[in-house]
Amino acid sequence: LGTSTAKEAKEYFSNMDRHRIIFKYESIKDDLVIQLAFHNALSNDRKDLIK
Repeated sequence: LGTSTAKEAKEYFSNMDRHRIIFKYESIKDDLVIQLAFHNALSNDRKDLIK
């Protein structure tokens, strides 16, 4: 939420059920995908992925 405004953060946290994403963990591959999506050091890998 580093790029969200205070107003956006309040709206987000006021309705967590609407914004929550439930996923099923199945293997270590899931960890790797989460890391790819959010780890700062992997930003270039993310760019390559979405090309």
